[in-house]
Amino acid sequence: TETDLCPFTLNMMDSWGDGWNGAEWTWTEDSTNSDADTGTLDNGASGTAPLCGGGCYTLSVDYGEYPSELSWTIINRVEFLLSR
Repeated sequence: TETDLCPFTLNMMDSWGDGWNGAEWTWTEDSTNSDADTGTLDNGASGTAPLCGGGCYTLSVDYGEYPSELSWTIINRVEFLLSR
């Protein structure tokens, strides 16, 4: 199931409500140092993205033009906050 393949969810927020303005996130598989997925909050005040894969991964965020507007959290499938 997708829950098994994508055990985490990235919650993206933008305090101004206009998306991330060029900021992007990258989900990198640590063992291969390869990008498993990338994305952004195209518009609006909030959005989610599934974070998929087994093993160890690192999320990095390039904060773009307005870093003070951005925030994010990662939750697991039972909605336990893992990172901010």
